[in-house]
Amino acid sequence: MKNIVAIPGSLRKSSLNLELIKSVCAQFNTEVSAWVTPQAKLELPIFNQDIPLPESLSKDLIEYKNLLKSSDGILIASPEYNGSVSGGLKNFIDWLSREQNPFLNKKVGLISISTSPFGGVRGLMHLRDIMMQLCASVYPRNMCISTNGAAYSEQQLQLIKDFASNFFNFVVNKL
Repeated sequence: MKNIVAIPGSLRKSSLNLELIKSVCAQFNTEVSAWVTPQAKLELPIFNQDIPLPESLSKDLIEYKNLLKSSDGILIASPEYNGSVSGGLKNFIDWLSREQNPFLNKKVGLISISTSPFGGVRGLMHLRDIMMQLCASVYPRNMCISTNGAAYSEQQLQLIKDFASNFFNFVVNKL
């Protein structure tokens, strides 16, 4: 069984990216155990190397790091804010990668859904750069969906199914 950790990059309770990541995880076959991280519950302070993380948050962050380190793959759904990665996601990554990098050599998939006509692709380009800097092995094809907030179209559902299948094959070294 393969273990994939899914990180929604939005802190919103009704996030489109949270729904997208759940939709992708639902497409994985029975050989995959997918776990969606509730990073919004951490309420991390803005990263500052000079300030230690409070002990209560430090325990939770260590748990997340261990979860990422023991995973076979990481799936990140990121909203696009001002043409880049959300501040909440970047802050979460900065705290996670402090001291020990849990993304090192991990297979990472990047997805986005946005009401912009670009579907979040500009933010994923920046996120790809961040993941490459952290020495992750990033799946070469992003999945970006532009939406008006309505239910997924048949074409979008097929895109989600195809991405899930191809990312799984990437994780298990079939691509």
